[in-house]
Amino acid sequence: MSDLQLRYFLVCAEERSFTLAANRLGISQPALSQQIRKLEDELGITLFTRAGRGIQLTAAGRQLWGKVHPLYQNVDQAIRELQFQEGVVEGTIAIAGPHTVISYLLPSLISQHSVDNPEVKFQLHARSSQEVIQLAYNRTVDFGLVHSTMVLPPELEAEAIHDEQLVAIFAEDFPGAGQILQSRTLPQGTPMILFPPGYALRRAVENAFADQVLAIRMEVETVDIMLNLARNGSGVCFAPRYVAAGQPGLIYSSLDNLDLTLSIMLVTRYKNLIQPITQNFIDQLKSYCNRDGV
Repeated sequence: MSDLQLRYFLVCAEERSFTLAANRLGISQPALSQQIRKLEDELGITLFTRAGRGIQLTAAGRQLWGKVHPLYQNVDQAIRELQFQEGVVEGTIAIAGPHTVISYLLPSLISQHSVDNPEVKFQLHARSSQEVIQLAYNRTVDFGLVHSTMVLPPELEAEAIHDEQLVAIFAEDFPGAGQILQSRTLPQGTPMILFPPGYALRRAVENAFADQVLAIRMEVETVDIMLNLARNGSGVCFAPRYVAAGQPGLIYSSLDNLDLTLSIMLVTRYKNLIQPITQNFIDQLKSYCNRDGV
């Protein structure tokens, strides 16, 4: 039984898939499966069973995970802290979040961070908030970013880092555009382009317009499609101001007397050890979010 085999076991347990684990480790799936079989043969126990298209730990596997994972986590954390103290700033930061955050909020900050810390790599996962929670729960990512409307399992802890003000976004030649900009209100019956039910942005809009019947013309699942439809004059959509700013062919406006605010929560596994380079980036993220215009 080798250190490498145990690390392979831990990654497989986190990913719940030999394919995903192999991709993360940068090796072939047959080679990974062979190493896991060797580990099982040496221990004389079965560590994984098939679960649909993935895998899950057996009772013996869960027991091994409970013993091994904290040990490796502590060793890795100690090494990272020593390296950080000696000025060695390198490693990978894995982040998961909604498409708006991953695609529009983080890129500028990451580019700036990479100039100062070229040896730090990033893994970005644009997912639904529910999937973000699962990735944070499995420790697949260092931290997740979700909206405050999500219900978290007790194994996760969350910290509010930013309040997003949603704005109405529409084409420059959208009928009534001037009226919306002047009055900072939406006329009753204005066609809307929204995310499907269950999305945090959808819930925020529905809550804000709770006393009105919404004229939902289209439902979409990506920000890019939503913006393109709005650009073509199909209706009004809603997103944080940093998404709307600088979009060609689109203008935006805050709306008076409506609570169109969403809080971004930073989510980690409870008592999860955060590596120094990740904590450094989190501190920068908090400062970045508190700037005017974000």
